[in-house]
Amino acid sequence: MDEVYERIFGLVGYLCLVGITIPKFKLYKLDKIIRAYLLVVFLINTYFVYVLYGVLKAVMVDLVDVTLFAIKSMSLIVLVFVAFGVYLHTETKQTITFLMAGMSFAFSTVLEYINFYYVYNWAFVLLGKVLFAFGIYLIISFMIQQNKKVKQERRRDRMARSESVFA
Repeated sequence: MDEVYERIFGLVGYLCLVGITIPKFKLYKLDKIIRAYLLVVFLINTYFVYVLYGVLKAVMVDLVDVTLFAIKSMSLIVLVFVAFGVYLHTETKQTITFLMAGMSFAFSTVLEYINFYYVYNWAFVLLGKVLFAFGIYLIISFMIQQNKKVKQERRRDRMARSESVFA
């Protein structure tokens, strides 16, 4: 039962990260070819999750685990998709940091699925945990960069207001 709670909290965390990046995602501002590429990649990944969900649903007895697998996989696909779209739109250090964190979480989760559903290998467990820890480090780095950016913008606004008062 603890594994179910762990997966639920992981899912909530990924959904919160998606919520952070959705406002910055401007699909309509991207080039048509890039939009088409992103949508094709998204649809292919969604199809793979759908097929894998069907296979696991037929094999696994516990539907809660299978449903959590599908929802968590889709949230990771959306997270990486949105992070990639934001990176293509802005191309900053901050967005590449977030994209790398999303990809670290995705690969960590894939290794977790391989260990849980197919073959258990301690090297995969170790690599998955290292990737997850690296993703956490990148998210912390992203948040520090975001806070510095907000502070600089506030300072700039205060300076502009004080200059307009004396003018």
